[in-house]
Amino acid sequence: MEKEMVLFGKRVVEEKYMIAGLIQEERQADLTAASVSNQELSAVVLEERVRFIDLLGTSIQNSCYEEKIMADMAKWGTATGNFFLAHGMS
Repeated sequence: MEKEMVLFGKRVVEEKYMIAGLIQEERQADLTAASVSNQELSAVVLEERVRFIDLLGTSIQNSCYEEKIMADMAKWGTATGNFFLAHGMS
C-alpha cells in the first residue's frame, strides 16, 4: 500500500495547478462578479490553493512520517492565516 500512496501523492503534486484551477473555478461560480473581478486576490488565493495541494500530495507520499506532516501543515496554516489576516481577509 505504501507504493500506491507514494504514487498517488506524486500525481497530486504533479497536477497541483490543474487541481487548484478546477477548485478555483468551482468556488468562483458561487461568488459575485465584484469578488471575482479582483484578479490580484484571485491569483493569491490560487497560489495558496496550489501550496496546500502540494503539501497534501507531499504528505500522502510521506504518510509514514506523521510528525513531519503535522508540523508542515501547522506551519502552512499559520503562515496562510497570518497572510490573510494581515490583508484584512477573514
